[in-house]
Amino acid sequence: MTSETSYKLSCTEHTNYLHIHIEGTCRTYETAIDLIHAVVEEAAGRRFRNLLITRSGEITLGMADAFSLARECSNIAKDLRHVAYVPPGGANLGVVRYFVNLLITRGSRLRLFENTDDADEWLRSFAVTERERNLAGRVEPSDAPNKSLEKQPRA
Repeated sequence: MTSETSYKLSCTEHTNYLHIHIEGTCRTYETAIDLIHAVVEEAAGRRFRNLLITRSGEITLGMADAFSLARECSNIAKDLRHVAYVPPGGANLGVVRYFVNLLITRGSRLRLFENTDDADEWLRSFAVTERERNLAGRVEPSDAPNKSLEKQPRA
């Protein structure tokens, strides 16, 4: 990763998703790529595939950067299952919506939200059962059902 780090990630684990809050500026394509890598690595390291991403700070990328970024992001983040994104106040929503639409057309399950409460509700809707939680969100070896082939004696 070649760009200057101008952001900070803070994470909160929920039952079926990881909330990553990004603080800082994103003024270049290179910083944006580094940031996406950092988010995906954090999610993978904590074994989450559902994310809520919130931001504070300045984003000054244009349409051309958004197009190139969407192409790269769809490859980098292909293992993520559901991603809710709440952009910072004052963000250029035209560019953000364009970026989100590009990712959706590339097969990403990304949704844009105005607030974290709506994003949280959307993400929680994907963990209805234990099996669905394993498939859609955090996958832990201890979450797998214990399927014993031995017959248990009747009491």
